[in-house]
Amino acid sequence: YRYFPDKEAVAAALAREFQDSHVTLVARHTAEHPPGETVEGLIRRLVDAFAERFRTEPGFRSLWLAGPPRFPEARELSDGANARVAALVHR
Repeated sequence: YRYFPDKEAVAAALAREFQDSHVTLVARHTAEHPPGETVEGLIRRLVDAFAERFRTEPGFRSLWLAGPPRFPEARELSDGANARVAALVHR
């Protein structure tokens, strides 16, 4: 734990990066939507993007399937990321 005070700090940093990467992925795909695209089309592109990430980034898949992190600020991180994703999708 050279750069972090304890395991909890490592988990928090990983969770923060994980949540931020979700938001970035959604932001990229909502910004480049074709004119006239339906909600179903956007959802299809997002599902495809997350599926590609599962295939190419095993660490992402492991973190996703591990469930929510268990440290004090985990809920805040998750809720914050969810709110940012919702704002992007509802534009």
